[in-house]
Amino acid sequence: MKKIVTTALFLSLLVGGITGIALAQGHMGHMEMKHRMPGPDGDAGFFSHISDMLALNQEQQDAAKQIHQAAFEKAGPLMEQHQAQMDEIETLLDSGKATAQEIGTKVIAAHATRTQLKAIHEDAMTQFKALLTDEQKAKLETMEEMHSDMKMRHH
Repeated sequence: MKKIVTTALFLSLLVGGITGIALAQGHMGHMEMKHRMPGPDGDAGFFSHISDMLALNQEQQDAAKQIHQAAFEKAGPLMEQHQAQMDEIETLLDSGKATAQEIGTKVIAAHATRTQLKAIHEDAMTQFKALLTDEQKAKLETMEEMHSDMKMRHH
C-alpha cells in the first residue's frame, strides 16, 4: 500500500511539474507564435522591418506575403485550439479535482498541437528562405542568431 501511495504521489508531482512547465511554455509559446506569425493584416511594421533589414525586392515581398498568408490560414485554427487546450488544463488544475492522468493526457494533446504549429512555421520559413539570395540568407541567419540569444537571456 505504501508503495502505491508513494508511486501515486511521485506521478502527481511529476505531472504537476511538467504541467507547470508546459503551461509556462505553452502560454509563452502561444504569445511567441503570435509574435512570429502575426495576422495577415496585423503587424505590418514587423514585416516592413524584416523587409528593410533583408532588402527584399518587390517580387520577394509579394511572395513572402503569400507564404505568410497561407501559413497563417493553416496556423490560425491551431493557435486557437492550442489556447483552448491550455485554458482547459489551467481550469482543470484550478479545480483541484483533476487526476494526473487527465492532466497528462491534456498536456500531451496540447504539445501535439504545438508541434503542428512549429511544423507550419518551419515550412513557411523554408519557403521564405528559398526566395532569398545568399547574402539575404546570411543576414537572416544573423538575425535569427541574435533573436535566439535574446530569448536565452530572458529565460
